[in-house]
Amino acid sequence: MKPTATSPFDMTSLAESLPTKEQKKPDIEKQRLQERIEELQKANEGLVQRVGRRDNTILEQKKQIEELQGANASLEEKIKLKDKDLVDMINAKPRYDEMKRLNHYDSEIFVDAAASGDLPMVKYCLYFVRISVNTINAKRLTALDKAVDGGHEPVVIYLFDCKAKLCEEGKPTLYRAVENGISRIVQLVLEHDARPEHRYKDRTPFFAACALAHVTCAKVLLSFGADINARCTEEHLSALDVAAWDKSEKGCKVLDWLLKQKKINVHSVNKHNKSALHWACKAENVHATKALLAAGVDSNQCTDKNQRPLDLVSKKNREEFRLIFEEHEEKISKEKQAYDDTQSRITLDERSVTQSHVTRELSHKK
Repeated sequence: MKPTATSPFDMTSLAESLPTKEQKKPDIEKQRLQERIEELQKANEGLVQRVGRRDNTILEQKKQIEELQGANASLEEKIKLKDKDLVDMINAKPRYDEMKRLNHYDSEIFVDAAASGDLPMVKYCLYFVRISVNTINAKRLTALDKAVDGGHEPVVIYLFDCKAKLCEEGKPTLYRAVENGISRIVQLVLEHDARPEHRYKDRTPFFAACALAHVTCAKVLLSFGADINARCTEEHLSALDVAAWDKSEKGCKVLDWLLKQKKINVHSVNKHNKSALHWACKAENVHATKALLAAGVDSNQCTDKNQRPLDLVSKKNREEFRLIFEEHEEKISKEKQAYDDTQSRITLDERSVTQSHVTRELSHKK
């Protein structure tokens, strides 16, 4: 049977009804394009979400950055200082090599560097030569001792940072600092557990500070608990006695400062019963004599040889000092009379008030 045109078996009609390659291509491209658009939309949504999350943390990151900037600047400064230290130590090497060529021992090089304030050489010896910070030279002195003697504060600070120990034999490190007269170094030594009362040749650091007229050092020692009235030497002297003996301008300043201190005992005497006024008169120190008399020291105090302060003045100047004592006695007498008069007036006023009160009471009863 011959198929008709409308028959499903009509291959010509079927072929014509199927899409051609040219017709399929635009549809596929459109579908792919749509899929790509969807992918891009999803990617864009993810990007927006990620950007949103980053936006939420950006302020925190900015804050952290600002906080780190200060620390970073400090770190950079430390790095620069560290680099400078390294350069300084490298520059110190030729000097070290030259000293070694001259047969100097490492201990001598190290201690001498501290004595001269050569901090780069001190660092070089510690870091590259690996010498002990507490090594001693031929005179049994440490680098810290010599740095303190020389008043080289940066070297002293560095050695303490490297755990340098205080000298316990011979002259104490604190006593060396006081002799040098630099109060900042005295304070550094005290802050590293030096004993304020550690004596050297029967002298306390405070006694030495006053004897040398280093008032700023004496102030630091007092703040760390030094005994202002401690007696030293074979003569059993106090800081006040030494200041009374010193007629120099610096000595007078020390005396005036001591007399202003609350814990000073102006009436203290030594083993021979001598007061500071005895020493002032023996030295014929006019300023000290007047200051001590004004502070209330007994002008009639007798020694174990029955000598009063005025008796110790030379015959040549005794008249001058006798007038000073008489003026003081006259002043004291006037002050006492004025006080007695005041007390007498107060007593009379009290009696008058009492009598007046009694009179009013009696009249009121009548």
